Amino acid sequence: MPPNTVYILSENLDRTVQKWLDTQGFTTEYFSQVDDFIAQADLTQPNCVLMQLNGSVQHYAKAIRQLTVQHSPMQAVIIESHDTLFSEQYSSTCSSLPFIDLPPDLIALETAVTRAFQHGAEKRQMNAMARIYCHEFTARELEIAQQLAKKKTIAEIAQYLFLSPTTVEKYVCRIKEKTACQTIDALLALLVDYPPESVMPRETHL
Repeated sequence: MPPNTVYILSENLDRTVQKWLDTQGFTTEYFSQVDDFIAQADLTQPNCVLMQLNGSVQHYAKAIRQLTVQHSPMQAVIIESHDTLFSEQYSSTCSSLPFIDLPPDLIALETAVTRAFQHGAEKRQMNAMARIYCHEFTARELEIAQQLAKKKTIAEIAQYLFLSPTTVEKYVCRIKEKTACQTIDALLALLVDYPPESVMPRETHL
């Protein structure tokens, strides 16, 4: 499925939500079972999944856990009363997600879905940068990228790493190539938005 797809994970989606979806022009795909959703949905795209699983926190947790384990940029919105889930054992798994209480507020729903697509796009970019940092950068390139993300100048980086400015500039050129940045300004903006420390998996800092 392409981006701008809304997946629905529910056996009995709220009618008001369904009517709203019918007017929005999204590509939609429906699943009633968590296992089918995990197996068949395209979890690599920054799409949105609306979940209404009638208070089954275990099922919510299973779906969210799979999105997390697979580093999926897909974002979830839960159509459920906040209090219903927070009385259950696994509520912490879903506590950071947007909830749309029933009966649904359609303005809140539209806002949540819009943010889900935005956050999904950001997460996909973060995943892409993490792959570059972890698998394409050398240790020295990573050091220099970290300093650039802190808005250090070429001269400051050279002094900090005991390198010549010319050597640092060569590394910066390689970093630009690996991140597909045409200009130094584009590279700096990218590194400030996605600094290595914020997107790299924790274990890479050993």
